Amino acid sequence: MMNIAILHFSARNSGNCAAIARHLRQLHSSDAVTIYPLAEMAISPCRGCRCECFARAEACPHAADDVRSLYSAILRADLAYYILPNYADFPPALYFAFNERSNCFFQGNEALLNAYLAVPKRFIIVSNQPTPAFDALPQYHTAEGTTPKLLYLPPRRYCHSSINGTMMEAEEAQELLRKFIHE
Repeated sequence: MMNIAILHFSARNSGNCAAIARHLRQLHSSDAVTIYPLAEMAISPCRGCRCECFARAEACPHAADDVRSLYSAILRADLAYYILPNYADFPPALYFAFNERSNCFFQGNEALLNAYLAVPKRFIIVSNQPTPAFDALPQYHTAEGTTPKLLYLPPRRYCHSSINGTMMEAEEAQELLRKFIHE
């Protein structure tokens, strides 16, 4: 049985990213699947500090939030999915907070960072068009030389609004997701 972590970075828990996460859980029904809706987690962005984490990871003034437990969960996973919405051609603020706070987890521990990078990851982007900001995103979360799996799911293609959360009702979207997990 695989241990699968699904992170969705939407600020809304009723949108397409949450629906995709639930659909992935159904597709992996025989595995241990945990969904992490980042909007429900306490993740403080980097702010108001003197970059203490650069000297000692534990010195981060925000170390008591959920970032450390989230990165630990990914390290325990056999596979992680990152589901991101396109907000004005960029990932949402939740992604940037998660990404920048990696310093307070990995700083000074190359073995831990390499273990994280080695966890297989798949990226699902809810976007009506590919954008360079998303194409480069996996490089921060996968080992060098790895070709990350990336899927764009465009809500407009399925005649659904980007904000009503019904994209996964479309059979074509379900089939694309099914094929993506079996690649």
